[in-house]
Amino acid sequence: MELSRKLLNLLNKNAISDWFWFENKLTYDNARLPHVVLVAGHYLQDKEMLKSGLKSLKWLIDVQTDSVKGHLVLIGNKGWYQRGGKKARFDQQPLDAAALVDACRHAYLITKEPYWRKKIAWAFSWFLDQNDINQPIYNFATGGCHDGLEPGGINQNQGGESTIVFLLALHNMYLTPSFENEKLLIEK
Repeated sequence: MELSRKLLNLLNKNAISDWFWFENKLTYDNARLPHVVLVAGHYLQDKEMLKSGLKSLKWLIDVQTDSVKGHLVLIGNKGWYQRGGKKARFDQQPLDAAALVDACRHAYLITKEPYWRKKIAWAFSWFLDQNDINQPIYNFATGGCHDGLEPGGINQNQGGESTIVFLLALHNMYLTPSFENEKLLIEK
């Protein structure tokens, strides 16, 4: 409870109208911060905390949505995204997409709002080919997940972390009511 209140205080301290975030920089595994706040708000029955968690998650989604094609563009670790600066487009990491799937799933389970269900599928589709290079990050031939998007294309390494977070994101899709009976594109 104390740590979730500290996060909410950070958000309240740093947020302004066009930057509804916990600090002055977006870096790695971003969706975990609003995820914690919204789940804690729900658990503690703290409406302000829940509302702030949902609002910061929606803000993060808006920041990471391609303005032309509408696909997920994760904040890259080649410079991150400093408030007032330029967003690093590469290297985008699978961990970030999986965190977004997880956060949106909990937002959907708590609110039952269709918006969050759509965002679960939207975030997951980054793995399949709805990304900056329109290629699957998940490798259907090997069952592994590539380590991310680089300026020159897909990182060819298929590390354990990337594969595990892909599988966790897929698992979260199947755990979500109304996704469990749908055929996913994973069956290509």
